[in-house]
Amino acid sequence: EVQELRANYGWSLHSEFEGQLNEEMKKAQKYSRKLEKTTTELTTAEQSVNVTDDEEVALRKKVEELTEEANQAAKTKTEIENQVKESLAPIKQKERDREVLSRELAQAKKSHKGALRRLKQARDQILESQGNAKEEERARTRKIAQTETDLASAKE
Repeated sequence: EVQELRANYGWSLHSEFEGQLNEEMKKAQKYSRKLEKTTTELTTAEQSVNVTDDEEVALRKKVEELTEEANQAAKTKTEIENQVKESLAPIKQKERDREVLSRELAQAKKSHKGALRRLKQARDQILESQGNAKEEERARTRKIAQTETDLASAKE
């Protein structure tokens, strides 16, 4: 029952973190698409630069903004991935604990089975020795009776 509760707890944590992971991965994909789009825009802008100095300054500012935004998106993605790793760590630990408990349970069952087998052997041996004792008692009683009969015969 405790293992079942632990397993349910582990699965509950797993489901919760998996939901969070999916949400964060969607955000990360959004940032990745935005990064690709801005990189494409940047490349297109650089290729079609036939403009005046004012327009060039404006385009450079735009490029710098887009670059900063792309760097921020990459940083956010890395942070999200690190958060996912941290959030999955307890689940992995619980799974390792569950595996250890499973091995311990299997060993305990094996030991219990061995103990039951030894108990059965001891019971069988006791019953057998009791049976032998009764048979020996009967044989002694027969010998005593025979001896008494022989003794009575010898007196006559």
